[in-house]
Amino acid sequence: MYSHTNANANLQINKTDVSNANPVPISDAGGSVTVDVGTALPAGTAVIGKTGIQVAAADVSASNPVPVGMASIDADVYEATLTLDTNAYADADVLADTQALSANAFPAVGGKLFVNKIVVIDLDNNGGALDIVLLRSNTALGTENAAITISDANAPEILMVVPVYTTDYRSFTQFKWAAIDVNRLIKAASDSTGLWIAAISRDTKTYTANGIKVRVGVTNRSA
Repeated sequence: MYSHTNANANLQINKTDVSNANPVPISDAGGSVTVDVGTALPAGTAVIGKTGIQVAAADVSASNPVPVGMASIDADVYEATLTLDTNAYADADVLADTQALSANAFPAVGGKLFVNKIVVIDLDNNGGALDIVLLRSNTALGTENAAITISDANAPEILMVVPVYTTDYRSFTQFKWAAIDVNRLIKAASDSTGLWIAAISRDTKTYTANGIKVRVGVTNRSA
């Protein structure tokens, strides 16, 4: 059987660049080869050791092996302490107005992020329902502990709204903790790499000024 590998990294067979017409020969000589395209060759296949395979114009050997690449995963976790009003909230009030989560969350302007998970730590032990809002710009939702006033024109600045329900929390006696699986792709503004966060009350709770911390786990996407 044969594995077709396009020319790269100066990989040659019999002094000719690898191509569909000049593939890397594979034999059942024991061991295995993993190809970095998401597909593993069957067990029991291996590159033939002495068939004129070259890397950088030199025969393949223990000191000059065939390069095998592995795609890196650029992941990160961003954390914010929400700014809160200390009076009782009503349902649908702005819980925390927009604040910076990271100035360089995206890999490039107009770049993409995969949001994996959001963690909410309620230090006031309320366990109140709320929405976490991610935005692509520093656009206000409104005044904290008052009705939402963001305009229709600014609605596209909202990248996603993630609900956190009372049933999502786990109690740790002095605080409550919730983890929400998100698994959604978002895209930066065309002139920014920043990511902003806000929150909306979906309950009638009272908090201290720094009573809620939020962590947002992301994976960068280059395209």
